[in-house]
Amino acid sequence: MLRGYDADSGVIDASGGVQLLDSTDEVAAEWSFSKLMDHWRKKHAQAAYVPSQIQRKPDIRYRYGKDVLLAEGAKFKLLLRAFADGVVYYDPGMKIEQAGSKRPQLKRRSQFRVDSRRISGLYEKTRLVDVTEGA
Repeated sequence: MLRGYDADSGVIDASGGVQLLDSTDEVAAEWSFSKLMDHWRKKHAQAAYVPSQIQRKPDIRYRYGKDVLLAEGAKFKLLLRAFADGVVYYDPGMKIEQAGSKRPQLKRRSQFRVDSRRISGLYEKTRLVDVTEGA
């Protein structure tokens, strides 16, 4: 739920936020627009998205693609528009540290995700670069 964002007009209430509601419409978690905006601009102002694949058997191996998406202009309004359109979604997760020990630590790791084919809609400018050119 986007509290304080009007998707039709694009108007943002600075006191609003992204809310996760339970089955009775009670707020289970909330991320304020101010904290999301600060994080979004700092972490995603200039981003590089590298395609990758994992092979799990017989051994774990990774493979990376040569076409890297470079993105600039992480405008908060574009992120909110993507939330409103259902392009960005909440992906709850858990991280276990020291799993083999007697006292493993469970940490919540909340993330928002987007389908890789829709990343360019989150930025003002993107370009695909073949990192093997000139190598």
